[in-house]
Amino acid sequence: MDNIFLFIFNFLPIFLAIYYIVPAKLKNPILLGGSILYYYFAVSSAPIALVLLLCITLLAYIVGRLIDTGKNPIVFWGSIFALLTILVFFKIYDGGKHLPSGLSFYLFQIAAYLIRIYRGQMEAESNLICFGNQIMMFPKLLSGPLSDPASLKEQSHSREHSLSDFHG
Repeated sequence: MDNIFLFIFNFLPIFLAIYYIVPAKLKNPILLGGSILYYYFAVSSAPIALVLLLCITLLAYIVGRLIDTGKNPIVFWGSIFALLTILVFFKIYDGGKHLPSGLSFYLFQIAAYLIRIYRGQMEAESNLICFGNQIMMFPKLLSGPLSDPASLKEQSHSREHSLSDFHG
């Protein structure tokens, strides 16, 4: 319960103030930084989870680019296998008690992204910060469900920023 109040009354107002003050070109880096900070506080008892998430995100970005350039089935299937292995490990390890917060969501979101690229339904994200936002954005983690990777990619490049749209 305390975490909810810390989020609503401390993190969220500060984040939103910064987000709406900075120029448009800095909004994506601020959003990514806010998402990383949010996740850090969510897993503060096991900060290795944040390192795991950042490593998975970086590797998924690289793999997406590799799949996009060559449609290599070995890279694609190897990455899907690796994602499932990570999930199974944490689900089985100590009965899932050490499963990092939101890890299943992230892994499935990354898998959906890689599948869409492999099928030729979208191009890989070329900007690491935009990709990080598509995978790690904290408002998405809070609301779920899995989102269409192509839609997230479009939003990270062309979303509108206004206080009047804040409520929607």
